[in-house]
Amino acid sequence: MVDIIQLYEELGIFLKQKGNKYVACCPFHTEKTPSFFVYSDGSYHCFGCAAHGTMEQLMNIHNYDKINLWVKGIDFNSKTSYIDSVVLKTSTFLRANLEDESIEKKFEIWKKYDEFLMELEFSLYENDDILSSMLDFDKKVKGLVLNEKV
Repeated sequence: MVDIIQLYEELGIFLKQKGNKYVACCPFHTEKTPSFFVYSDGSYHCFGCAAHGTMEQLMNIHNYDKINLWVKGIDFNSKTSYIDSVVLKTSTFLRANLEDESIEKKFEIWKKYDEFLMELEFSLYENDDILSSMLDFDKKVKGLVLNEKV
C-alpha cells in the first residue's frame, strides 16, 4: 500500500489513513471535508462527486495533459496560461484537420468552435470545476472534425 500512497502523493493527492482505507480531499471538485477514498487495491471513489476508477485511470487522466487536476491551487495567471495552451492545441487540431474542406464547411465549423469557446468562458466563471469544462470543450471540438469525417 505504501507504493500506492506514494503514487497518489506524486499526483498531489495527500492521503490520510482512516481504518483500512485512505482518505483525501477530492482532486475533481472543491471540498473542505475529505470524501475521496483510496482502497488497498489502488482504486478510488469520491462520495462527493461520484468520481471513481483505478490508479491507472487516474494516472492516464493526469498524464493526458488535459488539465492539472489540482489547478484550484495555482494562481489566476497560471490558470489562464494553461487554458490558453489548451485552446491553442484545439485550434491547431482544427486547422490541421480542415485543410481539405470547402470554405463554407470551414466557416461553419469555426463558427461552432467560437460558440464552444464562449460556453467554455462562461463555464469557467460560473464554477470551480475547470477539469470538466476543459474536457467537455476538447471533446466538442474534436467531435466537430470526427463527426464530419464519419
